[in-house]
Amino acid sequence: MAAFDPVDSEKPAELLDPQTLHNGTIPYPTALSPSAILEFQKCPQSYLFQYLYKLKQPTSLALAKGSMLHHALEQVYDLQPAERDLSTLQNLFRRVWSQHRESDVYRDLFATPEAARDLAMESVWGREGLQLLQNYVRLENPQAVTRPNPVQREIWVRAHLTIDSSQGATGYVLPGRKPQATSTPNNKDAAAFLVRGIVDRLDMVRTPESKQAVLQIVDYKTGKAPHLKYSAGMNQKIRDEALFQLQIYALLLREKQLQKQQQFEDDAAASSQTLPVRFLRLLYLTNVNDQAETLDMDLGATPLERDSRLQDVHAQISTVWNSIIDMVSRQDPHAFVGCDRSFCYCHKCRSRFVPGSVWEPPVEPT
Repeated sequence: MAAFDPVDSEKPAELLDPQTLHNGTIPYPTALSPSAILEFQKCPQSYLFQYLYKLKQPTSLALAKGSMLHHALEQVYDLQPAERDLSTLQNLFRRVWSQHRESDVYRDLFATPEAARDLAMESVWGREGLQLLQNYVRLENPQAVTRPNPVQREIWVRAHLTIDSSQGATGYVLPGRKPQATSTPNNKDAAAFLVRGIVDRLDMVRTPESKQAVLQIVDYKTGKAPHLKYSAGMNQKIRDEALFQLQIYALLLREKQLQKQQQFEDDAAASSQTLPVRFLRLLYLTNVNDQAETLDMDLGATPLERDSRLQDVHAQISTVWNSIIDMVSRQDPHAFVGCDRSFCYCHKCRSRFVPGSVWEPPVEPT
């Protein structure tokens, strides 16, 4: 969809009415993604607008930069290690932007009333992206990343998770439990629901205690790393929230691996080649000091520790799914309450609706 398609324009010609969207009904979700889960947790109304009504936000400068940087960081690992210097990486960023800058999605990003394109603003934006790549190379020199890494890049992962998290998921069943059927959850009465997402990168690393090979999920972040300047408890909460998306990926990867093991359960050699996911890494391209840094998590040294943590993640996701289904079943847009974060899309998108047709914040008494 174009960045300034009439559906996404800031000043629509006609206010939206929930009674005319999707035949007057709030559609049930057919799947969840980590970004959708996080959006619902932060703001149910923004989730309604973006994931159920499909009123996506126009592409911003930050989102465009993040997308181009991800492309460059993916493509640099198509090259041999000796070719992966900073200049080549930055040229990949320039090339991918030149290929996309005139597309419908990005064409109007630097448009002004006075000119078709503000080249000075575009240049500043581009230099900021080049600086982020320089930060990355200082932290993790791509020339030093050698085979077998990255093991995989841009991997689609998906699994049908049981709504009752105590029943386990696709392949993993808790001791003493019976697995439920995992039919495609295209309706609210399904026993399972689909979760899917894209993992930026998988690496093979060695455990510190036994030097065994395990997998590490790596996710690039172009926004600033969280500033852990608070109490130990608050800092841990910030870390857990930041790494929650990667824990979802770890859960989905475990399910994918277990399905593969079941397919080859009579082939010991094939089963033994499946490495467990143990480590998670957020690789931020900048922080408060304008340097790249990582945020890491160890899911646990034993399968029991890892499964216990991922079971908690499954339970949280199931809670989100149940909450969404409950709200949709009411068929009342007012059930999806907005948030008080000034930058949230709920505030901009809410003004596009007929007054009173969706949830609105209470009027402060004068």
